Amino acid sequence: MKWKIYFLICFLCFSFIACPGANAFKPVKIACIAAVTGIAAEDNLPMIFSAEMTIDEINRKGGLLGEPVKLIIIDNKSTSLGSKFAAEKAVKLNVTGVIGAAWSSHSLAMAPVLQKAEIPMITPISTNPEVTKIGNYIFRVCFTDDFQGKIMAEFARETLKAGTAAVLQNINEQYSITLSNFFMIAFVKSGGKILLKGNYTGNTVDFKNTFVSIKRLNPDVIFIPGYSRDSGLAIRQARNMGIKSIFLGGDAWSSSKIYDYAGDSLNGSYAVVPWNKDSNLPQSRHLKKLFYEKFKKTVCYGVIALTYDAVNVFADAVKKAGTLDRKRIRDALARTIDFKGATGDISFDGQGDPIGKKVDIVKFENKKSVSVKSISEKIIKIAAIYSLTGKAAASQKPSLEGVIDAVNDLNESGGIAGKKIKLYVIDNKSSPIGSKIAAEKAVKKNVAAIIGSDWSSHSIAVARIAQLHKIPMISNISTNPEVTKIGNYIFRVCFTDDFQGKVMANFAIRDLKASTAVVFTNIRSDYSMGLSREFQKNFEISGGKILFTAFYKPELRNYAALISQAKKVNPDVIFFSGHDESGFLAKKAQAAGIKAVLLGGDDWGYQSFLDKGGKYIKRGFFCTHWSEKLKDTVSLAFVKKYKKNSNLSSAFALSHDAVFLLADAIKRAHSVDRKKIRAAIENTELFRGVTGDISFNKNGDPVKDAVINEISNGKIRYLKTIKR
Repeated sequence: MKWKIYFLICFLCFSFIACPGANAFKPVKIACIAAVTGIAAEDNLPMIFSAEMTIDEINRKGGLLGEPVKLIIIDNKSTSLGSKFAAEKAVKLNVTGVIGAAWSSHSLAMAPVLQKAEIPMITPISTNPEVTKIGNYIFRVCFTDDFQGKIMAEFARETLKAGTAAVLQNINEQYSITLSNFFMIAFVKSGGKILLKGNYTGNTVDFKNTFVSIKRLNPDVIFIPGYSRDSGLAIRQARNMGIKSIFLGGDAWSSSKIYDYAGDSLNGSYAVVPWNKDSNLPQSRHLKKLFYEKFKKTVCYGVIALTYDAVNVFADAVKKAGTLDRKRIRDALARTIDFKGATGDISFDGQGDPIGKKVDIVKFENKKSVSVKSISEKIIKIAAIYSLTGKAAASQKPSLEGVIDAVNDLNESGGIAGKKIKLYVIDNKSSPIGSKIAAEKAVKKNVAAIIGSDWSSHSIAVARIAQLHKIPMISNISTNPEVTKIGNYIFRVCFTDDFQGKVMANFAIRDLKASTAVVFTNIRSDYSMGLSREFQKNFEISGGKILFTAFYKPELRNYAALISQAKKVNPDVIFFSGHDESGFLAKKAQAAGIKAVLLGGDDWGYQSFLDKGGKYIKRGFFCTHWSEKLKDTVSLAFVKKYKKNSNLSSAFALSHDAVFLLADAIKRAHSVDRKKIRAAIENTELFRGVTGDISFNKNGDPVKDAVINEISNGKIRYLKTIKR
């Protein structure tokens, strides 16, 4: 009660200070939606004051993007309807983001409103799994009920040796209902027996009738996933009736408040907590110091630490976005990985939930809670190495998006063998040396595997480091044969340049009846050099003649002499083996009046190729790995799932295959040991991928078919499939 009075006084003072009638600045507006009045107020007020304290610190350090931050506290009046109205108020106030709510039922009411308005929301402590499923603007920094329910059930069975349990749930609160269900499922699955499931309402003060039945059944443990008031009152009455069972609770039990209701009856009980008050993490120590300096009190609520993290994670995303544009802030939030928080490192999965959160189980004795066990969510660390910056960033975006979407799909379905994937996206800065440095960062992260890169020159640099440190690597679309020759830890899910070079040479000779060709080759690219060599070799073997090879450096962008020479020799076909700059070259060649049919490799499948000039090609053909027009059932399901993506490229599909093939190998290996994963990948047979069945040869290359597409005035049409 002293805490409640203290917080209310502080709240009134803060409300007066934080909401001045006029402000010379244009502050960054962040709303904190919580219960100031009603049954949840006592639980929620610590969250409010943690948010206020954290915003104060941010403002002392200069605010966000050079502007002060204004915290707007909106009372949800302890109801779901009030939470919906509070969210609508936040929308009208045009806030940049929302912190809250605390109770899951409140967050479930807020989230649809904020998702529709595309306002990022971070709840510090709403654990119901459904909260973040509402949309991609909704995040949390706490663990979820499925995790804590499972952990508490396992603790009861394994540590307390409990064989039987009774469960009491508050039917007015979604949190209590959901956590009860997850506990019961895990308890029964591990061999335990649920003797009774009892219900009560949030305003219940008399639990005696329920406990008469429980006393007769005499369970080993009684799980009450309620809040401090109702759980405390129930425990006190149970002990007064002579019940000896061990009481268990969820993270909504607050030791400093539940003792007010349970008294010494709480002794010997256990609960899950989201933060260990004795944590020695740097940010945890800083939080405790900061809180004491401001309030002259010791931090005693886990929600204070979680709110501190929620506000700082949001602030970090604003800084990384470099703008107050809410979509870009949301994107920055989604990419958060290993943010150093008071409650541990925070990384988000594709659902907006943190990965690898730690659970502490505490025992209550003599008005104190002592940690008896810490359990971290098991994860699998994987690196994705692609170009986020530099000249290759645009063309490699589909590859990276494919990896991220595939990982998100896996995490949403429970991860790999029950372990979620923590994906480290590492920028190779569009260069081989950047790729080497990126691979070395992956080594330091102790990842189980690497997905990437895209360009062959980048993959070669990554592969050397991956092989040296014996880290399995799967490239989605690096086609240079030299990539997998680096060692037995290196694989790919695409065909190689010797195959696509042969396919395009044969197509030119047999289908187009070409007898002469000019080849444009990017001498800065291993991919282009290798593909040109294979096309030229096979074209000549089949009786064709290469009139000349036009070597160029893409950064010069002065190709007039080469194009003039190509026009002069008047070839039947011109083969462009470069990256997306080939679109620009093709456009220039046509503008110069060259009548040859234009041909290319799989890099023509990128949107960046079309944007740079490929969309102006009047008639051309290119080799690629996959088409959304294929009638295979796996491919059709993939297209249906991702049809919102207007450019379903081969790179995107191959990334999906690379991630899911790796997941399949980890499952078969029954381990995250890199040697065992490598062996499982090597032994892959007929993996059903989007781009076809995958089995590996001795070099780590798949035996794949090729697709030839026709391009006409920027429109791409599936033409045929070439069997291996």
